Amino acid sequence: MIVQMRDPRLYLVIGFLAVVMLCVQVNPVMGQVSSIANHVMINEVEIDPPGDDSKSILQWVELYNPTSQPVNIGGWTIGATTGLRNTYTISAGTSIQSGQFLTYTYGPSWFPHIGAIVQLKDTNGVVIDQTPPLYDQQNDLNTWQRITDGFNTNSTSDWAFKIASTGSSNGKLSSTGTSSVLSIAVATDKTSYVFGDIVKINGQVSKQVNIPNLSYIPEQIRIVVTGPGFQKTITAYPDAHLQFATDLKTDPILGFNQGDYKISVTYSDASANTQFALSEQAYIPPPQQTQTILTFSTDKPSYILGDPINVVGNVSKIIPLTPVTYKVFDPNTVLIYQGSLFPDSQGRLTALNQYQQSRGTSGLLINTVNPTYGIYTITAAYGDVSAGTTFTLSPVEVPTAAISVSTDKKAYALGETVIISGHANLVGVQNTGLPNHLQIIQSFVAAGNRGVVPTAKNINTIINFDSDNTFTYKFLIPATSDSLGNYRVVFTLPSGLVETDFVVTENPSAYQETPLSAFNIVTDKSSYALGDPIVISGQMQIL
Repeated sequence: MIVQMRDPRLYLVIGFLAVVMLCVQVNPVMGQVSSIANHVMINEVEIDPPGDDSKSILQWVELYNPTSQPVNIGGWTIGATTGLRNTYTISAGTSIQSGQFLTYTYGPSWFPHIGAIVQLKDTNGVVIDQTPPLYDQQNDLNTWQRITDGFNTNSTSDWAFKIASTGSSNGKLSSTGTSSVLSIAVATDKTSYVFGDIVKINGQVSKQVNIPNLSYIPEQIRIVVTGPGFQKTITAYPDAHLQFATDLKTDPILGFNQGDYKISVTYSDASANTQFALSEQAYIPPPQQTQTILTFSTDKPSYILGDPINVVGNVSKIIPLTPVTYKVFDPNTVLIYQGSLFPDSQGRLTALNQYQQSRGTSGLLINTVNPTYGIYTITAAYGDVSAGTTFTLSPVEVPTAAISVSTDKKAYALGETVIISGHANLVGVQNTGLPNHLQIIQSFVAAGNRGVVPTAKNINTIINFDSDNTFTYKFLIPATSDSLGNYRVVFTLPSGLVETDFVVTENPSAYQETPLSAFNIVTDKSSYALGDPIVISGQMQIL
């Protein structure tokens, strides 16, 4: 951050120290790596000149071309990132020559006085150069300027707050050291006046000099004002603060005529100039044209066939009786639809509007007969601006099964709870009024004692679906040996049935599911003691 000193008496002391530091620290680096930029630079900025810049066009920016070639800067913009963010657009076809300085004045209130970051952007909005945050509330002729023309190390130390040198050099880099260069600056309180106004001319010199060979006589400041059929010369001397000032009354009886005037000042071998305009009416700058911004998109990034596709958007400025026109292209870049939408009073756009010309109040629809799936492109235009967006169209997912049922595990121990869940890919199954049967059948049961025929379990119950077409049923396995065995869950709807299996075993962690084949056979245990019953069971897969 650049910090500005408020007490003018400190400038000479701090300025001397800054020069000493630059001589010690900057010059050795200059001999090794060039610190001159390779692009057009913001070389000097006046953010708080003498006068009221909130009402008059006083603030200015000086550009400098340090390159060896001319640069076309037509259409480039100059503005601040804070404050009112007023932006000046350079006239088309403007070129800045190699080594040339161009000064641009705009306003009122072009830049804020506190924290102004001034940016130079090209026609694509790319930042070419920018200043650090600038602070100036002195309302004088001091400006923020690069310590030498085009000097750039991307540091706040590249800049100094000192007497203006608009339209002329800030100084050049030297590999041998710095010298005390005499400079002078001049400015007026406004850039345009009407007859009868008083032109206030203010200026400052960098140091006081005396007439050569007459060191006891101070050098005069010579001010020459020239214009249409007019010339006047005024002399002045710098005061204790190295400043000077004078006034001119712009009265026709004094020889002033309407037109452009130039003020040239010389002090020893230093010179500077500025200009102003004189007219019968106050100059009002033409308003900068605000570019219209168009945004255009769909309400979702992807759709399935049959979904309504709503295009939405916004325009920053409403052009009377002008619609936003748009075109829709399929993944093969074939135009499938074109339409138009008028923005509402707030600049908003939507296809879901009965007063818009589109596919109706349901939005844009894609033909469901032989549709093309993939990425669709929409282009939109409004006046001289355009925008675009894309969306993806996917086929409708077809359920692989109308009904599904499953258990939370494949193998359970005695005393555990079996959680059975199911889902129906059918609409409104919970409202049919017809029963949905769940049957749990023990298809194999182990005998507990020799000569005793075990009884297989067979549980029947009625299941009701929840609103999301799902159900859950819990079954507690009795902790008795006759509960060991294979089980089948059969879920029956009026529209069909579905099955799943589970087993109850003494060691569920060691259970391995046997792949189904046309015929399966298993024993109740993998090892037996002499005299134990061996129970053999099997299952046939109906093909």
